This record gives sequence, C-alpha cells and structure tokens, in this order.
Amino acid sequence: MALVVNTNIASMNAQRSLAANTSDMKTAMERLSTGKKINSAADDAAGFAIAETMTAQVRGLNMAAKNASDALGLLKVIENATNDVTDMLQRVRELAVQAKSNTNSQGDIDRLQQEADALFKEISRVSKDTTYNNVAYLGAGATLDLNIQVGYTDGDVITLQTYNIAATELGSDTAKLATAAPITAVTGVAKVDQIAVGTVGSYTGNTVVSDGTTSITIDHNTPPADAAAIITSITGDANYAAMKFTVAASGGGIEVTWKDTGANPGTLTYTQSGGGSSVSNTTAGVDAVAADPNNATYLQIKSSDALDTLTKAIDQVAKYKAQWGAGQNRLGYTISNLMNVVEFTSAARSRIQDADFAVEAANLAKAQVLQQTGTAMLAQANAAPQLALQLLK
Repeated sequence: MALVVNTNIASMNAQRSLAANTSDMKTAMERLSTGKKINSAADDAAGFAIAETMTAQVRGLNMAAKNASDALGLLKVIENATNDVTDMLQRVRELAVQAKSNTNSQGDIDRLQQEADALFKEISRVSKDTTYNNVAYLGAGATLDLNIQVGYTDGDVITLQTYNIAATELGSDTAKLATAAPITAVTGVAKVDQIAVGTVGSYTGNTVVSDGTTSITIDHNTPPADAAAIITSITGDANYAAMKFTVAASGGGIEVTWKDTGANPGTLTYTQSGGGSSVSNTTAGVDAVAADPNNATYLQIKSSDALDTLTKAIDQVAKYKAQWGAGQNRLGYTISNLMNVVEFTSAARSRIQDADFAVEAANLAKAQVLQQTGTAMLAQANAAPQLALQLLK
C-alpha cells in the first residue's frame, strides 16, 4: 500500500467505525435508561404507530373499567336505599292487615293510618334525597336511562335504568300509595302547565300559529317522535319570541311556562291525529307551584283494595331490585373482561415497545469495548503518516 500523507484512509475508516460504535452505545444506554425499545418514531416507525394505537386502547379500557365500577357503585347505593323502602312497605302491609280486623276501634285505625302515612312520607323522602354524585336517581322522573361507556369506541355502552320509588309512583295501575296534592294558586309565580306526549312514529307534521302572542296550535297528521320534535316546531316559529309563553322538555312531555303571571293569557293546544282518531291536550295557564309530595293524599290502609295495592308496590320494588342486581352482576363481568383485555393488550404492546434488558446490556458492553478499541486504532491510524518522516532522514 502506498504511503501517503494528505489522505489518511485508515484514520477515516477508524473514525467511521468509532462513530457507529458510539451511536450504538448511546442507543443501548437510552433504552436501558428508559426501559423502552422504541423511544421515538425513528427507532421503529411501524412499531411506534402500533404501540400508540394500543396505548389509546389500554387507556380507554382502563377508564371504561372505572366507568363500570362507578355504575356498580351507583346500583349498590340505590339498591340499599330500596331495601329500606321494602321494609317500610312490609310494615305498612302489616298495618293494613291489622286495620282490616273489626277488633280495632276507629281510634286504633286512625293511629295505624298515622303510622302508615309517616312511612309513605319517608318512602318519598328516600326517593328524593338518596343521591349519587348529587343526582337523585330514584326521584328523577318515572324512568331514567343511564348509558355507561364500557369500551374505548363509540357505541360501547351498557344501558341501565333507574326508577322513581316515591309513594306517588308505587302501587297498582288504578291506585298508588299516594296522590300528590293538586297544584295550588300562588300570586306572582309564573304559570306552569304540562303537555304529555307519547313516543310514537316519526315527525312529519307542521306548526300552525293561531295567535301570535297567546295561543298556538300544533297539528301533526303523523305523531311526532318525541317532545323534542314538537318543541323544535314551536321555538322555530317566527312569532315564538313574541308569544306569552316558553316551552321546554320535561321528562317525556312539554313544560309550558307563561310569561304573564296575571290572568290566564291564552292556551297551547297539541293535536295528535292519524288513523281516524284525534287526541288534544290544551294547557290552562295557572299561577302555581309544584305539588309537595309531603302534602298528599295517602292510601287508606282499611280500604277494600289496600292489600292488593301494597302487594303490587312490594312486587314493583322487588322487580326493580332484581333488575339492579342483574345489572351489578353484568357490570362485575364487564369489569373482569375489561381488565383481561387491558392485560393482554399491554402484553402485546410490551413486546413491541419495551426493551429487553439482557439484550440491551449485551449491546452496551459490546459497544463500549468496540469504542475503546476503535479509539486505540484511531490513534494508531493518525500516527501512521509520521512514517513518512523516516524516508526524509
């Protein structure tokens, strides 16, 4: 090989090898310090993308498991509350059996009724005051649907139902444990009324305004899907802002609030027609406050159908509890399944993303040795051109 001075090929080769060994050593040290084989997309572009997708899945499933656990806690709270309601209903039924015996005087029956009324009030209070996360699920309308997100994609939900267990909601179709007191007039309070709307068909109707300020008639040849469709028709009318009432959803119906608290300013009529029949609901604006559940007419335990009504109320609550118990079992299995998926998805991600310490430790040792030998060889290569000086002596 020629002896040259201007271009030291041996030195350049040693520098290139030393740079490669230094890069390998830095990579091994980074992986050992982070515990990850993929620390940037440049390390493994495809693996990085797959790992990120799996991370999204794992984190979503972990949160879904938390959602399911929260729902499980909710069902336990409301079930335990209904245990007390069941005990109170059983006690009232005992009182009713006792009251029906002619061995009791009227005074005895009055005192039995007094205890029953107190228990009915407590049932309504439990319904109203039993809350979970500040929501009274046992007193929020007749039925409340709860969608629990138990997956990491849209639509992965479990639907649960809670029910109103106030005394006014329990009993038979013809008799309830309590009947709320009628709405009473109160001066200066906004007029409020309700329009009940069935959930039927699809909305294809139209809105007719018969008076721009006080009266509106909604005529649908095809019944609307729900109250929201009717509300959309009303609020979308050009004269809505000038009308003397506002409308809003209330449960499955429409709540009408009159802006004028004086005399009845007008009416709102919802007409549902089709198939040769027509049903109309017309509000009559009244100065009112909501009925007080504690100011109600309660089931008379000596009445002819008292035991039947109480038995059906007990069965009604038992059905709710059975449904909630089944929901708890379902959620328990859901949580178990979610944790299994999280475990095996995490294992798959680990095989892509996590560093094998045995391999990386060996790579580090190899890179360190090669760096030391490469440094020594670079020194030798840099010293080689000095041989040219021997030829000049």
